[in-house]
Amino acid sequence: MPACVAYWGKGFAGEAVGLIAGWFFAQTADDVLIATTQQANQRTCRLLERVGAMRAGTFEQYGIQQVRFEFHREWSARAAD
Repeated sequence: MPACVAYWGKGFAGEAVGLIAGWFFAQTADDVLIATTQQANQRTCRLLERVGAMRAGTFEQYGIQQVRFEFHREWSARAAD
């Protein structure tokens, strides 16, 4: 078992994703930040939804079903209020 397992479920990933999204919108003029994960990785899918990403579709890559999530600038601004 990897040593990092001790840190799973502590909220670190959600905090990191939120900080990255905030930085992205503060530092770029882009209105959409895209995140992808394997559809089978349900923990990451739930995490992305919990921190404000919306499912935007699925696609296949490397023979594995993937899920596309999007963070939008206007959603990010509302979440910060």
